[in-house]
Amino acid sequence: MKQFFIALLLLVSFVGYSQDSHLGLNMGPSFPIGDFSKSDDYKTQGYAQPGFNLSFAGNYIPTWYFGIGGALVFGTNFPNQDSMLSGLINELREMEALPEIPEEVDASFTIGNWSYVNVMVGPTFSYPAGKLQFNLKALIGMSIVMPPTQTLNLMYDNNTISGYSDTQNVSFCYDFGTDIILKLSGSYSLIFGVDYFHSSTEYDVEIGYNDNQLPAISRKIEINTVHTTVGFAYLL
Repeated sequence: MKQFFIALLLLVSFVGYSQDSHLGLNMGPSFPIGDFSKSDDYKTQGYAQPGFNLSFAGNYIPTWYFGIGGALVFGTNFPNQDSMLSGLINELREMEALPEIPEEVDASFTIGNWSYVNVMVGPTFSYPAGKLQFNLKALIGMSIVMPPTQTLNLMYDNNTISGYSDTQNVSFCYDFGTDIILKLSGSYSLIFGVDYFHSSTEYDVEIGYNDNQLPAISRKIEINTVHTTVGFAYLL
């Protein structure tokens, strides 16, 4: 019986010292970093430029300062089309099965964007300071990565070289970030966030020469971005 009352007292204390849980909708720019932003190696670098990030996130803080958080995130980054075309042509020049590609060549090249959808969950540390609440989070989960679609056609000296990719894959991902919640009237708040995100992808670009199918060019890209967001939160 004594142990029961001690446990009950601890539970009441936990609830009494619990912080505000929240649900929030945040958005803001997405900045590629590391090899994801570089444009020197077609096989391992992403040629990515700043893009956009949208997240529906929240946390549940039942006891003192610790709880659990989760996020559903959509992100997109715009690739550097001219640099990616140059990188792909440089890879084609290394293929022995192809005739020499001149410096000036008639090229048609279209690409899409980097896109990814992430579902993540993990521990959250929360600290209140008046109308402010500071959150630190470490989330892990799965990411559906959609690399830029690529369609290439080179025509010169009665030769036609084509390249094509349109794929997606599921990869492990993680996110480290911090939120600052500014409490307004009632249950509504503003939320400001900064996050570091990592995932990866591997895929092939199919290559054709006239009527022949050549070995594909394999790409393995590490996706690293920093997101800064602002949005609205509803305190639970």
